[in-house]
Amino acid sequence: MERMRLEFDSYYLRFEQKCGALGLTDGTDRHSARDERRHLFCNILDNISDQMKARFGHFDELAFLGLVDCAKFYEMSQHFDDTKLQSLSKYAKFFDFVRLKANLIGLYSSKTVRDECKSPGQLLNFLAEKDLVVTVPEATKLLQLVLTVPATTASVERSFSALKRLKTYSRNRTDQGRLSSLAVISIETERLLKLKEDKEDFYRKVTDVFVQKERRMDFIYT
Repeated sequence: MERMRLEFDSYYLRFEQKCGALGLTDGTDRHSARDERRHLFCNILDNISDQMKARFGHFDELAFLGLVDCAKFYEMSQHFDDTKLQSLSKYAKFFDFVRLKANLIGLYSSKTVRDECKSPGQLLNFLAEKDLVVTVPEATKLLQLVLTVPATTASVERSFSALKRLKTYSRNRTDQGRLSSLAVISIETERLLKLKEDKEDFYRKVTDVFVQKERRMDFIYT
């Protein structure tokens, strides 16, 4: 992106040639227009470059994701990468690093794990099915962390999109807890419909839980 700043002249030449071929001339002073477009071109590239640095400049903090890259378990069984373990320092209070390293080396060395588990999700399910969660508790916590770290901002963007539809003028006094619950229902509509389909009494159970909550209103239904 930064190199493109130096290539403005070649881009602009192609732009002028295309405009000439299409008859798109506006009669403005060519030199002033060129300078104005150069300024705009550079501003756009600078903005994109700054945004990329802001979004991707902290990926080293996520190096610990490589600790559960199932495709590299055999390689890591031969050489453990301590730098990836150190990137977990942000979550240090939740882990015993010595025990975590021992847990991971044990998993890396297991041929059964390498053959059957192709992703962190599969590995976590494997540990649960084989009752190994207690055996490798630190590795289990790491897998849970990896599976809950958002890979993109899509879920956040979906939340804001849902919020626009939910927090209307008529609901302006809706408290934060209810608004959050409405957002979850809106975002997870597909899952909600599947729960209704799989469990015929799902809505009745939800209603029972709602009625049991302490409130000033009395609900009577049959």
